Amino acid sequence: IDLVDASEKYGDGQKMIVANEVIEKGEKIWWCTCGDDDEIM
Repeated sequence: IDLVDASEKYGDGQKMIVANEVIEKGEKIWWCTCGDDDEIM
């Protein structure tokens, strides 16, 4: 899984997680709102 810093495009504290494998229904992108708990939303 590649972790890409997308704070410049999507705002502070947000990162884009791009999965190497197809997850569900052809979707390859997970969105993670990285806060203090660092939870995957």
